[in-house]
Amino acid sequence: MTLSDLTSARAVQDAIDECDRLGRDAFLGKYGFGRAREYFLEANGNFYDSKAIAGAAYGFQFPGRGPLQAKDFSGGDLTVRSKLEALGFTVVVLDASSSDPGPDIAALERTFHLRMIAIYKTAKSEAGYNASRFLSMVTEHGGVQTARVLLRASAVSEGYTALWERQRLDLTVEAVILEDQWHPLFTQTERDTAIRRLTEYEFDGILPRS
Repeated sequence: MTLSDLTSARAVQDAIDECDRLGRDAFLGKYGFGRAREYFLEANGNFYDSKAIAGAAYGFQFPGRGPLQAKDFSGGDLTVRSKLEALGFTVVVLDASSSDPGPDIAALERTFHLRMIAIYKTAKSEAGYNASRFLSMVTEHGGVQTARVLLRASAVSEGYTALWERQRLDLTVEAVILEDQWHPLFTQTERDTAIRRLTEYEFDGILPRS
C-alpha cells in the first residue's frame, strides 16, 4: 500500500466530491488527517487538503485495501504534489506563516471570486437561471464584496428567490459562504445571516450551528 499505486483521476475526484459533501473538518476527521500547511489541491474554485485527498482517493481506487493513513506517506513536492499533478490536477503552495496556517487571505479571496463565477455558470446551465445582474456585481466589485453587499441587505435578493423557486438554494451566496474554506473571509454576523435565511427558506442541506 503506497501512494505510487494511485493511478485513478476518478478516485481523486470521488475524494473531492466526498469532501464537498461532508465539509472539510468532517472529511479530515473521517480519514485522520490534519489541515494542510502548504500544499492545497485547487479544483472548481475551492482549495482542498492535498494529502488527505490523496489518502482518501487511494481508498476509492482500492476499496478492498482502504484509504491510506497520514503515517503511510509524506506530503510535499515529490510525493502528493507530483502524484496529483500527474493525474491532471492542480496543486498550489500557499502561505503557511500563521500559527494556524491555511490559504492566505489574498489567495482565498481570488479563489472565492472564481467560486462566485462558478455558481453563476451552474445556475445558468443546471437551473436555467441567468443571474446577469449578479455576474455584473461580481465582475465590478469582486466576489467577496458582492457577497458582503448581499448579506448585509435587509432582505434576500431577487436571485435568491429565483433559486429558491428552482429548488437550488445550494447555489446561493448564503449557502456558499458557509463552506468551511471561506470561514476567514466573513464575520460571524454574516454567517448568522446566511444561516437564518437558509433556515427560513427550508434549505435541505447541512447548516453549521450559528
